[in-house]
Amino acid sequence: LAILVREGALVIGILAWMFYLSWQLSLVFLFVGPVVAVIVTFVTKRFRTVSRNIQKSMGNLTSAVEQVVKGHKVVLMFGGQQKEQDRFAKKNNTNRQQTMKLAVTQTLSVSSIQVIASVALAVVLYIASTPGMLAELTAGTFVTIVFYMVMLLKPLKQLTTVNSEFQKGMAACQSIFAVLDEQIEKDIGVLDANEVKGNIRF
Repeated sequence: LAILVREGALVIGILAWMFYLSWQLSLVFLFVGPVVAVIVTFVTKRFRTVSRNIQKSMGNLTSAVEQVVKGHKVVLMFGGQQKEQDRFAKKNNTNRQQTMKLAVTQTLSVSSIQVIASVALAVVLYIASTPGMLAELTAGTFVTIVFYMVMLLKPLKQLTTVNSEFQKGMAACQSIFAVLDEQIEKDIGVLDANEVKGNIRF
């Protein structure tokens, strides 16, 4: 949360100062902003979906291990070692695939935003080199704007990385709240067993 507030305030402050120095060059970010917003929205949904799948696969993996540990005598008695190994490998592979999906999404999101910011920097440099802008811009203003644009790359990367961790927490909260919001089971049994026989059939 501290990184989110600090880096978010830094981005807003840098953009505000850039608009103060040269609103013409800073207008480029008005076109870049919607593109970044679309990417962040897509990545946020992807992070939450994959994080939820990771939690499910990890729960299945933990459950499988617990069953084998508690029933290891039964597994040995019926020779089910290979079957349990295959089941564990399958669940473990599912968990690995989901974790890799999360890592790929995080890497692509960070890279995409940095590429977009770099393209915006290139556009600003091109606009600044036009004769009209050269007549208005001083050397100090131009260097300051370029410096602040380069400074934007780090907080943007930090915000994207924090978004990944934040969505993991949100997915975990959804799972917990789903359990807490469950209705109390109602006893609707109407069968009154007056006499019970002790016969067990399989």
